[in-house]
Amino acid sequence: MGALMLDQIWKLQNGKMHEDMEVEMDAALRDLLARGKEFEDLKTSSILNSQPSPRVVWSLPTSGYIKFNTDATMGLTSSSIVVVARNWRGTVVLARSKKVNTTIPLQVEAEALVWASHLVVELGVDKVVF
Repeated sequence: MGALMLDQIWKLQNGKMHEDMEVEMDAALRDLLARGKEFEDLKTSSILNSQPSPRVVWSLPTSGYIKFNTDATMGLTSSSIVVVARNWRGTVVLARSKKVNTTIPLQVEAEALVWASHLVVELGVDKVVF
């Protein structure tokens, strides 16, 4: 629970410092308690008792292709997305990031993919892997 408290304090501090958000202690406490309950529920679920997932490793694209990878991170009132493109040798040929005005995880991930697709068209890349 201590880690959840520190994370909550960190988010509130960042919201106040970087986004000039008002800190509402009642809402922050409700959020912390909900996250604590979610954590306790997770500890007793079958998810933690299942086999570990296989390790995911980045792989080179086929020779002549450019591989575009995307990632996203959610904030309190906005999110950030990033696109990184590497050639078949693994050399970074493009890396960009930008802020998006949503905090819905699926929407943020979708925005990253849409942006990567637009960059492919803008750059005229015809041999692409996502």
